[in-house]
Amino acid sequence: MYDIVRRIPKGKVATYGQIAEAAGNKKLARFVGNVMHRNPFPFWHLAGLKSPEEQIPENFQQVPCHRVVNSRGEMGKNFGLGGPVQQAEMLRKEGIYVSPEKLKIENLAFYAVRKL
Repeated sequence: MYDIVRRIPKGKVATYGQIAEAAGNKKLARFVGNVMHRNPFPFWHLAGLKSPEEQIPENFQQVPCHRVVNSRGEMGKNFGLGGPVQQAEMLRKEGIYVSPEKLKIENLAFYAVRKL
């Protein structure tokens, strides 16, 4: 699943359901959420955090889990780098408008995820 999420370009998002479908089972959207919550290689710099360098493998690629939202365009309630407010801020830094009142993407800049 991380390989699928790595293909979401800056300025776009995908839903948990889209990622699940691209992985082969669209019914596993909640599982995708759990996997994203446990992402070992998030975009720490966008969250204003320093990466735990001692844990980073030599040839790793970060996983932009902040680009995955629910089917309504809402931020993840349990976003692992600081909650939904932090996820919204990370998306704003990438040029996505997120409504400050609803923490929701209004223009739905969804990326069409393809199967591996």
